Order: sequence, then structure tokens, then C-alpha cells
Amino acid sequence: MITEEALHQLFTSISEKSTMTFIGRCLSCGNKIKIDITRTTRGFGFEGGMLFDVTPDECFVKCIDCYQKWRKGS
Repeated sequence: MITEEALHQLFTSISEKSTMTFIGRCLSCGNKIKIDITRTTRGFGFEGGMLFDVTPDECFVKCIDCYQKWRKGS
């Protein structure tokens, strides 16, 4: 899972907006998903799934269902 420090760097280098959107395919099930990440007073909020990493060529994401299964260790 992407670190808070990496998210701060992404927001600083890519966008001055308070929300960034990533579109990709879930690493587990392959479904196409859209994740909105918003700066909050406590860090960052995620909607639609979880961002694991970003490279110049692609983003690595999990949909909310697969992320919850992954967190539970299933």
C-alpha cells in the first residue's frame, strides 16, 4: 500500500488540487476502477479502492472488495 509520504510527494509534484483521480485495473480481480484521493485534515481519504503504487507508466490499484479481502488476509 502506498505510504502517506509518497502521497504527499504525488500531490506536490503532480497536482495542486485537493483531489487526484487514478484509473486502473484491480491487481486481484482485473476490474477497471477509478479511485479518488482527497487531502483531508488528517491525511488522505480514498474512494473507490486503494492505491498501492504509481510509476510513470501505470498505477497499481485494488478495488474496495479485493482490498478488504486482502486486509483480512483472505
